[in-house]
Amino acid sequence: NGYGSPVMNVPDLGGESGTILCYHPEKEQNKEKFPLVYYQHPTHGLTMEGWIGQNDLMLKLLASRGIVVCSPVMIAAIVGGLFPGQQTSAAVTQRKVYPRLVEFAPHALTQLIRLSVSKSPELETLTLGFPKALRNNINPTSVSLMGFSAGAAIAVYAGELTDNLWPGAVKAIIALAPTIGDFTFARTQFELR
Repeated sequence: NGYGSPVMNVPDLGGESGTILCYHPEKEQNKEKFPLVYYQHPTHGLTMEGWIGQNDLMLKLLASRGIVVCSPVMIAAIVGGLFPGQQTSAAVTQRKVYPRLVEFAPHALTQLIRLSVSKSPELETLTLGFPKALRNNINPTSVSLMGFSAGAAIAVYAGELTDNLWPGAVKAIIALAPTIGDFTFARTQFELR
Protein backbone atom coordinates (compact mmCIF):
# COMPACT_ATOMS: atom_id res chain seq x y z
CA ASN A 1 0.00 0.00 0.00
CA GLY A 2 1.48 3.30 -1.07
CA TYR A 3 0.14 6.74 -1.59
CA GLY A 4 -0.04 9.38 -4.24
CA SER A 5 -0.68 13.05 -3.73
CA PRO A 6 -2.09 14.72 -6.82
CA VAL A 7 -3.45 18.22 -6.70
CA MET A 8 -7.05 18.36 -7.92
CA ASN A 9 -9.09 21.35 -8.95
CA VAL A 10 -12.47 21.91 -7.36
CA PRO A 11 -14.54 23.87 -9.89
CA ASP A 12 -17.07 26.51 -8.97
CA LEU A 13 -20.18 24.35 -8.89
CA GLY A 14 -22.32 26.05 -6.30
CA GLY A 15 -19.36 27.02 -4.14
CA GLU A 16 -15.96 28.67 -4.36
CA SER A 17 -13.43 27.11 -6.68
CA GLY A 18 -10.18 25.88 -5.24
CA THR A 19 -7.55 23.20 -5.21
CA ILE A 20 -7.10 20.25 -2.89
CA LEU A 21 -4.15 18.00 -2.27
CA CYS A 22 -5.28 14.38 -2.19
CA TYR A 23 -3.26 11.65 -0.50
CA HIS A 24 -4.50 8.16 -1.28
CA PRO A 25 -3.48 4.51 -1.37
CA GLU A 26 -1.88 3.71 -4.73
CA LYS A 27 -3.44 0.33 -5.18
CA GLU A 28 -7.12 -0.35 -5.74
CA GLN A 29 -8.86 -2.21 -2.94
CA ASN A 30 -10.65 -5.43 -3.70
CA LYS A 31 -12.94 -5.39 -0.68
CA GLU A 32 -14.37 -2.21 0.78
CA LYS A 33 -14.16 1.29 -0.62
CA PHE A 34 -11.76 3.79 0.94
CA PRO A 35 -13.01 6.08 3.73
CA LEU A 36 -12.49 9.79 3.07
CA VAL A 37 -10.98 12.34 5.47
CA TYR A 38 -10.94 16.10 4.89
CA TYR A 39 -8.06 17.66 6.85
CA GLN A 40 -8.21 21.38 7.62
CA HIS A 41 -4.92 23.05 8.47
CA PRO A 42 -4.72 25.93 10.96
CA THR A 43 -5.33 29.45 9.67
CA HIS A 44 -2.45 31.16 11.46
CA GLY A 45 1.33 30.95 11.54
CA LEU A 46 2.02 29.46 8.12
CA THR A 47 0.53 29.48 4.64
CA MET A 48 -1.44 26.42 3.52
CA GLU A 49 1.69 25.12 1.77
CA GLY A 50 3.67 25.56 4.98
CA TRP A 51 1.10 23.61 6.99
CA ILE A 52 0.98 20.91 4.32
CA GLY A 53 4.75 20.54 4.69
CA GLN A 54 4.39 20.29 8.47
CA ASN A 55 1.63 17.67 8.26
CA ASP A 56 2.88 15.74 5.22
CA LEU A 57 4.01 12.65 7.15
CA MET A 58 0.75 12.38 9.08
CA LEU A 59 -1.35 12.68 5.91
CA LYS A 60 0.82 10.12 4.10
CA LEU A 61 0.56 7.75 7.08
CA LEU A 62 -3.25 7.91 6.93
CA ALA A 63 -3.12 7.21 3.18
CA SER A 64 -0.81 4.24 3.72
CA ARG A 65 -3.49 2.81 6.04
CA GLY A 66 -6.13 2.82 3.28
CA ILE A 67 -7.67 6.25 3.86
CA VAL A 68 -8.13 8.94 1.22
CA VAL A 69 -7.11 12.28 2.76
CA CYS A 70 -7.74 15.61 1.07
CA SER A 71 -6.71 19.04 2.24
CA PRO A 72 -7.14 22.52 0.75
CA VAL A 73 -4.19 24.14 -1.01
CA MET A 74 -6.06 27.13 -2.41
CA ILE A 75 -9.58 28.49 -2.12
CA ALA A 76 -10.56 31.15 -4.68
CA ALA A 77 -8.66 34.31 -3.73
CA ILE A 78 -6.92 32.63 -0.78
CA VAL A 79 -3.98 31.70 -3.00
CA GLY A 80 -1.48 29.52 -1.20
CA GLY A 81 -2.98 30.24 2.18
CA LEU A 82 -3.24 33.46 4.09
CA PHE A 83 -1.71 36.53 2.51
CA PRO A 84 1.69 37.65 3.82
CA GLY A 85 1.27 40.07 6.70
CA GLN A 86 -2.37 39.02 7.16
CA GLN A 87 -1.93 36.18 9.63
CA THR A 88 -3.63 38.08 12.46
CA SER A 89 -7.15 37.26 13.53
CA ALA A 90 -8.39 40.72 12.47
CA ALA A 91 -7.12 40.22 8.91
CA VAL A 92 -8.49 36.67 8.77
CA THR A 93 -11.87 37.89 10.01
CA GLN A 94 -12.04 40.81 7.58
CA ARG A 95 -11.50 38.44 4.65
CA LYS A 96 -14.17 36.06 6.01
CA VAL A 97 -11.68 33.21 5.89
CA TYR A 98 -13.45 31.05 8.50
CA PRO A 99 -16.87 30.81 6.83
CA ARG A 100 -15.23 30.35 3.44
CA LEU A 101 -13.16 27.43 4.73
CA VAL A 102 -16.22 25.93 6.44
CA GLU A 103 -18.24 26.11 3.21
CA PHE A 104 -15.39 24.85 1.01
CA ALA A 105 -15.01 21.52 2.86
CA PRO A 106 -18.35 19.93 1.85
CA HIS A 107 -17.98 21.45 -1.64
CA ALA A 108 -14.55 19.80 -2.08
CA LEU A 109 -15.77 16.50 -0.63
CA THR A 110 -18.76 16.51 -2.98
CA GLN A 111 -16.51 17.10 -5.97
CA LEU A 112 -14.07 14.36 -4.99
CA ILE A 113 -16.86 11.80 -4.48
CA ARG A 114 -18.55 12.96 -7.69
CA LEU A 115 -15.36 12.37 -9.65
CA SER A 116 -14.91 8.97 -8.01
CA VAL A 117 -18.33 7.65 -8.97
CA SER A 118 -18.73 9.49 -12.28
CA LYS A 119 -19.66 7.48 -15.33
CA SER A 120 -20.85 10.56 -17.17
CA PRO A 121 -19.02 11.27 -20.47
CA GLU A 122 -19.12 15.05 -19.89
CA LEU A 123 -17.24 14.63 -16.60
CA GLU A 124 -14.43 12.72 -18.29
CA THR A 125 -12.66 15.99 -19.09
CA LEU A 126 -12.65 16.83 -15.36
CA THR A 127 -11.38 13.39 -14.38
CA LEU A 128 -8.41 13.01 -16.74
CA GLY A 129 -5.92 13.40 -13.89
CA PHE A 130 -8.11 11.59 -11.39
CA PRO A 131 -6.18 8.72 -9.79
CA LYS A 132 -7.22 5.30 -11.10
CA ALA A 133 -6.97 3.87 -7.57
CA LEU A 134 -9.84 6.15 -6.53
CA ARG A 135 -12.15 5.42 -9.45
CA ASN A 136 -15.32 4.01 -7.82
CA ASN A 137 -13.27 3.37 -4.68
CA ILE A 138 -14.30 6.18 -2.30
CA ASN A 139 -17.03 5.36 0.19
CA PRO A 140 -19.47 8.31 0.15
CA THR A 141 -21.01 7.12 3.42
CA SER A 142 -17.73 7.07 5.36
CA VAL A 143 -16.58 10.68 5.56
CA SER A 144 -14.63 12.27 8.40
CA LEU A 145 -13.44 15.80 9.00
CA MET A 146 -10.27 16.54 10.90
CA GLY A 147 -8.38 19.68 11.78
CA PHE A 148 -5.75 21.21 14.01
CA SER A 149 -6.03 24.43 16.05
CA ALA A 150 -8.41 26.84 14.27
CA GLY A 151 -8.62 24.16 11.58
CA ALA A 152 -10.15 21.87 14.22
CA ALA A 153 -12.91 24.39 14.93
CA ILE A 154 -13.47 24.75 11.18
CA ALA A 155 -13.66 20.93 10.88
CA VAL A 156 -16.38 20.84 13.56
CA TYR A 157 -18.50 23.44 11.77
CA ALA A 158 -17.80 21.92 8.34
CA GLY A 159 -18.67 18.49 9.72
CA GLU A 160 -22.04 19.80 10.85
CA LEU A 161 -22.66 21.37 7.44
CA THR A 162 -21.57 18.19 5.63
CA ASP A 163 -23.80 16.03 7.82
CA ASN A 164 -26.74 18.30 7.02
CA LEU A 165 -26.03 17.84 3.29
CA TRP A 166 -25.47 14.07 3.52
CA PRO A 167 -27.26 12.76 6.63
CA GLY A 168 -25.35 9.84 8.13
CA ALA A 169 -22.29 10.16 5.88
CA VAL A 170 -20.09 11.87 8.49
CA LYS A 171 -18.69 9.13 10.71
CA ALA A 172 -16.24 11.21 12.75
CA ILE A 173 -15.06 14.72 13.46
CA ILE A 174 -11.54 14.83 14.86
CA ALA A 175 -10.58 18.11 16.52
CA LEU A 176 -6.87 18.27 17.41
CA ALA A 177 -6.10 21.09 19.87
CA PRO A 178 -9.21 23.06 18.85
CA THR A 179 -9.22 26.82 19.16
CA ILE A 180 -10.85 29.69 17.36
CA GLY A 181 -7.81 31.93 17.59
CA ASP A 182 -8.05 35.44 19.01
CA PHE A 183 -11.28 35.08 20.93
CA THR A 184 -12.79 38.51 20.23
CA PHE A 185 -12.35 38.47 16.46
CA ALA A 186 -12.76 34.76 15.79
CA ARG A 187 -15.78 34.21 18.02
CA THR A 188 -17.60 37.09 16.36
CA GLN A 189 -16.75 35.64 12.94
CA PHE A 190 -17.98 32.15 13.80
CA GLU A 191 -21.16 33.56 15.34
CA LEU A 192 -21.90 35.42 12.08
CA ARG A 193 -21.87 32.27 9.97
